[in-house]
Amino acid sequence: MSDDDPGVDPELPPVPDLAPVQPSGRDLARAALEQVKADARLRRQETEGKRAAGRRAGARSEARRAAAERGSPGEPASLKAVLDRWLAVNGRDGELAVATVLSAWGSVVGEAVAAHSTPVSLRDGELVVEADSTAWATQLRLLEVNLLEAIAASLGEGIVSSVRVHGPAGPSWRHGRLRVPGPGPRDTYG
Repeated sequence: MSDDDPGVDPELPPVPDLAPVQPSGRDLARAALEQVKADARLRRQETEGKRAAGRRAGARSEARRAAAERGSPGEPASLKAVLDRWLAVNGRDGELAVATVLSAWGSVVGEAVAAHSTPVSLRDGELVVEADSTAWATQLRLLEVNLLEAIAASLGEGIVSSVRVHGPAGPSWRHGRLRVPGPGPRDTYG
């Protein structure tokens, strides 16, 4: 050691100045990922705390219920899933089936059959159809199995279980609330 510089050994090479090491791209990405994970954990804990508070209070909102059903909060749900859930909760599945059968009659059974028949009502799986002539009423009665298959293929199984076909409605001579039993006015014709 020399007297000029008391802590430096002249035989050792000089130590280079160490500059602060800049993190590489991989290190930056890893740090960013860890930060995002930490933020997500914090948000999840906050959300679970809010859910627990809502359950304790007994007022769990529809939005929380929908988010819990579709998975993690913040994930989007399809419009079909949302509508199906709403229809199931509000009991409107049956009404939707009726409206679908009645409005899509032409596309379900074909335009030729739809031109001579009209769906009147759908209750408890029984579809009532009115034909425009007795010949078409007979034809539709014979095609009942085919009609049920076409409806099931287009709209789904279980919506319609039977088809009742009526011919055209004749004129009614019944007016008012009182009625006299007997053959009626038709016995005077002829």
